[in-house]
Amino acid sequence: MSTSTLLRGATQIEDKWVYVSPSLSIGAAGVLTEPHEVELESRLRDYRLTEAAWTDSLSAFSAAIRVMPTNLAPTLIAFTLLPLIQRFLPAATAKPSIHLSGTTGSGKSEIAAVMASFYGDFARDSPPAQWGDTVNTVEALGYSLADALYWVDDYKTIYADTRTFSRLMQSYSRNMGRGRLTREAKLRQDKPCRGHLLSTGETTLEGEASVLSRMLVLDIPPWKGRNPGGVALKQAEALRPHLPGFTVQFIQWLARQADDKGFIRRLADKLVANTDDYETYLNTTLGSLAHTGRMERNWGLLLTVYQLLGEFLAERGAADALPAWQDAILETVRLVQQERAGDAFIQALDQLLASGEADITASRHPVEPKPGVTVVGYEDEHFVYLLPEIAYREVMRIHPLKFSTAAIGSQLKEDGWLIPGSSDSHLTMQIRIRGRRVRVWRLKAELFRGDNGDSGDTSDGDNENTPGSV
Repeated sequence: MSTSTLLRGATQIEDKWVYVSPSLSIGAAGVLTEPHEVELESRLRDYRLTEAAWTDSLSAFSAAIRVMPTNLAPTLIAFTLLPLIQRFLPAATAKPSIHLSGTTGSGKSEIAAVMASFYGDFARDSPPAQWGDTVNTVEALGYSLADALYWVDDYKTIYADTRTFSRLMQSYSRNMGRGRLTREAKLRQDKPCRGHLLSTGETTLEGEASVLSRMLVLDIPPWKGRNPGGVALKQAEALRPHLPGFTVQFIQWLARQADDKGFIRRLADKLVANTDDYETYLNTTLGSLAHTGRMERNWGLLLTVYQLLGEFLAERGAADALPAWQDAILETVRLVQQERAGDAFIQALDQLLASGEADITASRHPVEPKPGVTVVGYEDEHFVYLLPEIAYREVMRIHPLKFSTAAIGSQLKEDGWLIPGSSDSHLTMQIRIRGRRVRVWRLKAELFRGDNGDSGDTSDGDNENTPGSV
């Protein structure tokens, strides 16, 4: 019998996959007769897997789904079980987090407690951590929770300022601890947050697109509208002790799959295909502004988990327990775009061009603008040569932005839309217009020629072309 001070999660023992938890260890053959000992800090004492009959576990699983908003249930279930699958995916795979946002009484803490109960015994008033703890404490507690869901409750900006929270989320998504020095100026042991972060709060971080692309923000609607009389919650509470039993059964099934050498390759291929499908879907739906960095990979990952869960339930003769896949990718992508300098600027500029208040004219033979129309740039077959200060001034007149022209240009360059001149350190280049030189941003013409979401079907997950739909 071995001893560990960590919730080890999935590990290989004698070339076989075993999930090690504080109370029992599970492999392909089931629960080990001699489990590995695990000791956790007292704050994490509720993490404990237990066995249950399959019929009870399945009833608890179905009751948990009924507590969740119908349109968000597939996403929440997929994220709940993602920790069990993440380590079997390629090392560079995104590690997203989820934030449940809602007013007091929306039921966000009840939902989080149900999700956490797949890994132990949790109630709405017993989260493993709170954002009121120091960020160092949040990260340190999460280090012990490899391959488990990690619920941190009650986010408020007064607890974690923008800079600190952004740094934590960037380190989390990369599975890296924040660098710290000892008193002797030596680097401390790296201890990243290894649990999968489930955050709850009435607000969320604003103005940080890089954070929002790592954290899927889901708005939880008022509780009374979806669960009159609290019937669904009462049923889920009664069956909640059996939820860890569902996790035990799923872990056993996963261990059998993982012992097959082809499983990891099959899983990676499925993830690539799902991510590609989402990229195609977003390009079709949102057009040239569909680029969001990590969002397609995040949703491709969750869909992959959901498909794997479907295979497990189908083998157990319970495929009907899983609702059809739905996602909120359009809402989450648009939320990120609102916080991205380049996207917000181009969307506002598009409105000006469509209204006729601004114009982009031919660079070779520029046309005098009509009265009341401002020329904001020039174009040829391949590029739009935007006058950044003039375009920025016109945009600010109708849609005040919280970004500078430098921030906007840097974002467009990072996304591959802005092509710098001969010096890569400068955003602008010079061109000659009517015999005089002017400084412009050279932008790919497709940025202004694509469908930016003003037409087409933008429904929330019921489009027949949405990935995962049947």
